[in-house]
Amino acid sequence: MYPKLKKTLDLINEKEEKGQLPANIDPQFLKRMLEYHKCLICDRPMDEEEEAVVRDLLKKLELSSTVSHLLVKIKGSLEDAMQRCKEYPKERAEHIEREKNITYELKQLRDRFDKLDAFLKNYSDKDKIREMHEKRSKYQDLKKKNTEDRIKLEVQLENAQKDLELTKGELEKAIQNQADLVILQRKISFAQKSLSIITDIEDEMMTEVKDKMTVETMEIFEKLDWKTETFSHIELDDSYNLELFDKYGYPMVGGCSAAERALLALSFTLALQKVSGYDSMLFIDTPVGRVDLDNRANFADVLNQLSENKQVIMTFTPSEYSQEIRNVLEPCSSTFKELTTVDERETYIK
Repeated sequence: MYPKLKKTLDLINEKEEKGQLPANIDPQFLKRMLEYHKCLICDRPMDEEEEAVVRDLLKKLELSSTVSHLLVKIKGSLEDAMQRCKEYPKERAEHIEREKNITYELKQLRDRFDKLDAFLKNYSDKDKIREMHEKRSKYQDLKKKNTEDRIKLEVQLENAQKDLELTKGELEKAIQNQADLVILQRKISFAQKSLSIITDIEDEMMTEVKDKMTVETMEIFEKLDWKTETFSHIELDDSYNLELFDKYGYPMVGGCSAAERALLALSFTLALQKVSGYDSMLFIDTPVGRVDLDNRANFADVLNQLSENKQVIMTFTPSEYSQEIRNVLEPCSSTFKELTTVDERETYIK
C-alpha cells in the first residue's frame, strides 16, 4: 500500500502548494459576503480591495466543496499511515529477530524432549513414572500456593510489626496518662474535700449571719417602733425574705401600715450595716411619701432618733415636708437645702 499512499499524499500536498486545495470554506458563504458587501465573520463593511481578495479566493476553489472536504479529511490519516510505514523496517527486524529466538528455543526444547524420551525408554515401569510425574505436578502447584501464602504472610507480618510499634507508643502514652490521671484524681479529691469544707463554712456563716440579722432587725425595730406591744418576732428565710409576726404568732407584713413597713425596711437596712461592718451613711428619698398622715410625725421622730448616731440625708417633696415634719426635724438638722427645678431640665440648690 505504500506506493498508493505516497502518490495520494503527494497529490494533496501539490494541490495545497498551488492553492488548488483551499481550507474548509463554503463558497456560498463567500458569495453572501460579496452580496452584502461586508464580512459576515466580524460584521464590518468591506472595501473594494477586500472584496477583490474574496473574489480571487472563489476563483481558486477549483475543486468542489465535497471533494475538498474529503481530501482534507483523509490527509491526516494518510500522514499517519506514512509514518507507520517508516517504522516498518524496524518492526520487521524486531519480528525477524523474535522468530529466530523462538526457533532456537524450539530447537532446544526438541533436543531436550529427544533426550528425555531416550532416557525414559530405559525404564519399563511407565505407571511409576506417570505417578511420579503427577506428584511432581502436585508439589509444584503446592509450592506455588505456599509461595503466594508466604508473600501474603510476610505482608501481614510487616503490617503487624507496624501496628505493634504504634501500639507500643499508645501504651506508653496511656501509662503516662494513667500517672497523670492519678495526680488529677488526687487533685479532684482535694478540691471536692475543700469544696465540702468551704460549703459547710459558708452554710454556717450564712446561718450565723441570718440569725444575727434576725436578732438585730428585731432589736432595732423594737427600739424604733412606737407600737411596742403589737409585734413579737421576725423571721428570715434562706433567701432573706422577711416576715413579721404579731404576739399571737400570725404573719403581719401584709397587714402592716405603710409606715410600719418602711420602719421594718429601715430596721433591716441598719441591721445589715451593723452585721456586715459597713456602717455607712443613709440616703432616704421621700421617707414619708407612703406613710399616712397620722404616723408621719412618729416616723419623723424615728428618723430624728436615728440621726443621733448616723449621718442621714433625706429628700422631701413640698407636700411631704409639712409643718409637723418641720417641727420634728428642723431643730436637729445640721443642713437644710432647697432644690428648685427650672423648665423640668435643670435643678438648682439654694
